[in-house]
Amino acid sequence: MLLTEEVEVNVGRNLVYYENLGYEIPKYLNCKNELKVKKGTKIIVKVSDLKVDSISNVEVKCDYCENIYTITYKSYNKSKKEIINKDCCKHCGKFKRRESNLLKYGEISHMKTEKYKNMFSKKYKNIKEEFIKRGYELVSKEYVHSSQKLDFICDKHIDKGIQTISWTHFNRGYGCKYCGYERVSKKMKGENNVNWNGGISSLSHYLRNFIDDWKITL
Repeated sequence: MLLTEEVEVNVGRNLVYYENLGYEIPKYLNCKNELKVKKGTKIIVKVSDLKVDSISNVEVKCDYCENIYTITYKSYNKSKKEIINKDCCKHCGKFKRRESNLLKYGEISHMKTEKYKNMFSKKYKNIKEEFIKRGYELVSKEYVHSSQKLDFICDKHIDKGIQTISWTHFNRGYGCKYCGYERVSKKMKGENNVNWNGGISSLSHYLRNFIDDWKITL
């Protein structure tokens, strides 16, 4: 429920708009004897007289928890265009969505409708094929959204059991963490290691053998 009845607004570019509604705007005579409105002039107007896209803040009472919250008048008007003509705070938005979905789809979530079930069923098959291409067995039996944790088993690390990854991360190249450890370990060996200090090169082998031979001849 909208609680605010009046708000203070900056006249700015809405001078003609508010004058046409009958509001008196304070003016002054400039050096050319012209009536002008001082920059930053503010007036008190009825909330009902605000433009629908006004960003003035208004107080609203949540129809679900009865808490009072503040939003812009523009956001308030946008919420009134929804199926359920109720006001809700950010904490109760889920309740309003459930009511809307029940009216629109007959389900509390549009994800449970046959349309989305079929869509996700096809998506699941594609995802399963992508896991197989990477050498993984997809254990999860359904796909709901890209952030969902999907269970899988790596063919190279079956002994490590079930691992989890989201479809989003999978698409970015992430996968079996143990395969990742092995790749990093391989890259860090020898000359690729940050602590590499020469090691035993072919030249070192030659010099060592030469010195050993020289020691024997002595």
